[in-house]
Amino acid sequence: MLKQTAAITTLLILTALVFSSGLGGEFVLEDSSNIKHNPILAESNPLIVFTRSFGGWSLFEAGNSPLSTLTFWANINFGSFTPFSFKTFNLVLHLLTIFVLFHFAYNHIFNKGCLLYTSPSP
Repeated sequence: MLKQTAAITTLLILTALVFSSGLGGEFVLEDSSNIKHNPILAESNPLIVFTRSFGGWSLFEAGNSPLSTLTFWANINFGSFTPFSFKTFNLVLHLLTIFVLFHFAYNHIFNKGCLLYTSPSP
């Protein structure tokens, strides 16, 4: 257990260090269209992101990810509309994802002695 805790702590700290240098920057590239000029983010119902598209893209086309739009909506409604807030929220989501995937891999894949179960080829 100590080995697992040390590994995940090291992984999370290294990830935070790598991405922390970008927290002070401004919105860049597609941030204007995805965040600043996205009319869906002004909606009161967050589930609208799964039923409506914006910017002329189809609902699941690149640049119009409903899950990303949902995280933008959550950040605006529970955080603030600053680049630092969006980037910090994004970093926290990435750290949570790393934590969950690490525990899944450690407890369900590597700890079982096999990487993946595959059916035999014909």
